[in-house]
Amino acid sequence: PEMTFSQVPVQRNYRTNIYGKLLTDPALWNVIIDQEYAGDDIDLNKDEELHAGVYFNESSKEYKVSSAEGFKWFAENVTLKGNETFRLINDLDFNGEVVTPVQVAFEPGKKITFDGQGHTVKNLVFENDNASLISGTMVGTFKNLNVEGVSGSVTTRFVGLVKNMYGDIDNVHVKNISLNSTDGRIGAIVGIHNAGNMTNCSAENVVINGGWSVGGISGAINETAGRKYSNVTVRNVTVSTDAAWGGNDAYKGAITGDIYVAGVVFENCGIEGEIVGCDSPELPIDVPDFDYIWNGMTIWKH
Repeated sequence: PEMTFSQVPVQRNYRTNIYGKLLTDPALWNVIIDQEYAGDDIDLNKDEELHAGVYFNESSKEYKVSSAEGFKWFAENVTLKGNETFRLINDLDFNGEVVTPVQVAFEPGKKITFDGQGHTVKNLVFENDNASLISGTMVGTFKNLNVEGVSGSVTTRFVGLVKNMYGDIDNVHVKNISLNSTDGRIGAIVGIHNAGNMTNCSAENVVINGGWSVGGISGAINETAGRKYSNVTVRNVTVSTDAAWGGNDAYKGAITGDIYVAGVVFENCGIEGEIVGCDSPELPIDVPDFDYIWNGMTIWKH
């Protein structure tokens, strides 16, 4: 006999069992997925619009942002807690508005991915404690982003697109950066880089003044030994530090303000254009705390 089952609750990508006399009675099965019956409540593959310019996919745990206004709403209403992905799906122009940074929770076992997908963010202003695109301590990957135009005066420690990073930074390019801070560990891309490598990144036309640990790319390479910066280039960098910090004001460099760990390797990296404010403009840093390797050459601690 032909049997019909209707209104059977199902969830996509999950098994639904129907029990009966499947072996003793002949049966003809015709399975129809009714999209209207499924509805938004169980369609896990659909992006939900949380706000204008902000979308969330429950299945993939991905947030997508398409506008500066959406970025601001997200930053004010959502905290990334790990095992999530944040993607830009458009270029963003902040038009000189002070940036509200995305908040991340420090969860060592749960990684966050920030993927710019090659888009450009421009005309950002950092002010006081709003001194980054990502605030907090991020564990994960930061990648595929272009940034044009960052300016402002800040009062917080750890300043950069990412304040405090445990993880890889890849394919991030910034230019036209002008920042002044009353504190330390400031870079055009990352304030303090505690774990992970950096690959295929660049900074151009960078002017940064801070208390100490100031670099064209990163404020400090810290905590985890045996790190590698590959294909990282700076061009036209001016850095300065505040003598009020005592001996710490010596910590500055064209690429990084300090190297606090052993085994850091710079491979296929470049310093180009005019480098101002550095005692060793041909090297990535003036006064490292540990020896490092610069394009195949060991540079001993001063």
